[in-house]
Amino acid sequence: MLKIVLNLRKVLTIVICLAGITTMTAQNVDIYMAGSVGKLGKVWKNNVELYSVADGTNSVKFDCTYVLGDDVYIAGTINDGGNTRAAVWKNGSLLYQLTTDNNSYANSISVSGGNVYVCGSHSTNAVVWKNGTITALGQGYYNSSSDYVYYYGTAMQVSGDDVYVAGYLGNDRSYNSSMIWKNGTELYSWVQNAVFTDIAISGDNVYVSGYKKDEFFRYVATVWENGDELYSDIAGSEFSSISVSENDVYVTGYTTNSASNKVATVWKNGAVLYQLADGATDTRGDDICAKDNDIYVLARNIVWKNGVELYDMGSQVVNAICLPSSAATTIEKIEMQSLQIYPNPVIDKLFVQSETDIRKFEIYNITGKQMLTGNIENLKSINVSTLPAGIYVLKMGNYQGKFVKE
Repeated sequence: MLKIVLNLRKVLTIVICLAGITTMTAQNVDIYMAGSVGKLGKVWKNNVELYSVADGTNSVKFDCTYVLGDDVYIAGTINDGGNTRAAVWKNGSLLYQLTTDNNSYANSISVSGGNVYVCGSHSTNAVVWKNGTITALGQGYYNSSSDYVYYYGTAMQVSGDDVYVAGYLGNDRSYNSSMIWKNGTELYSWVQNAVFTDIAISGDNVYVSGYKKDEFFRYVATVWENGDELYSDIAGSEFSSISVSENDVYVTGYTTNSASNKVATVWKNGAVLYQLADGATDTRGDDICAKDNDIYVLARNIVWKNGVELYDMGSQVVNAICLPSSAATTIEKIEMQSLQIYPNPVIDKLFVQSETDIRKFEIYNITGKQMLTGNIENLKSINVSTLPAGIYVLKMGNYQGKFVKE
C-alpha cells in the first residue's frame, strides 16, 4: 500500500496584462531537492519537506526530479530487499512502475509535450521510457565466456520532440566507451576510455560532461561539444554534472589536491570558478543547475548558491536538485520592475521598454522548447513574425513574461 504524506503549498503565477502591455517581473527561484531518509523517498522545496513517500516494507529512493508548473515529477526506485525496480511519481503519487522483471534504475527524467521521459538501465541495457513504455538504446551481450558488456543510460535532455541520451558501455575488464543517442539512434559514439555523466542542450549544440582515462589510467575531467573534446582538467579530476546558461558552460565534480583528497569544485568554461570544500576530506559536486547569473550546486549533502552554503540537509540524503523549467517557472515572491513588453497579443514586432541594459533575449513555447534567441535590436523590438500562433514566454536576464502571438 502506497502511503503519501503531503505538505504542498499552492504556488501563484502572476502575469499582469493591461491594455496590451505586459509588465515582466524579477523572481526568486525555487529549488527542489529529491532524495531519501531511511526507507522513505523525500522531496524538499527550499529546504522545506514537500512530501514523503512510503511503500510498505519496501525502500523508496528518489534519484532525479523535473518540475513543470505546479507539478513535481520524480524518478527513482522501489527495492523489496532482493530486486530494484525503477518507478515514476507525480506530486507524490505513483504514476507507474517502469519494470516488473530484472533490476532497473532511473537516472534522469524530463517532461515535454505532455509526455514523461525517463532514461536509465534495465538489466544490461541502456533504455528510455516514454510514458512507461520502454525502448532499448544499447543492449548488453556476452563478449566471451568470462566477459559481459553492459550499457548504461546516464543522463537525458529533451528539446521539443528530440530526446538526447548520454551513456556508455563497460565490461568486466573495466573498459569503457561512451556515446550519445538522439531519438534512439547513435548521434556521437565510441569515445574510447571515457564515461559520459551528464548532458546539456543549448541551441544546436550538445554538451556532455564526464571523464576520460589518460595514458597512466588516471581520471581526467572532460567536456565534449557535439562529439568533440572541448576542454579537460588536470589528472585526478572528474566532471559529474553540466549546465549551460547564457552560452556559458558550468560543470561540477571534483579535483584532487596535494593530500590526494577529492575537492568539490565548480568550473566555468573550463576554468575553476570556486571550490566548495577545504580539501581536508573527500568531497565532490554531484549536481549543478545554472540560471541567469546564479549557480546552484549539490555537494556533500549541502546545496550551494554561487559558492555560498544555502541549505545544509544534515543526515537527510539528497540525490538531485532541480529548478522549475524555463517555460513554466512559478512565482511566489515577486518584485515589480520597470520592464514592459507590447503589444500583447502581437503579430510581427514585440517592443520592449526598459530602464535596464539587458539585450539578450530567449523565447520559449509552452512545452519548454527554445524558439528564438539573440540580442535585441536597436529599436528595442524583437521580430516574432516567424513564430506560429500560440502562447510564448520571453526571458531577458532575471525577467520573464508571457505573450500571445496571433
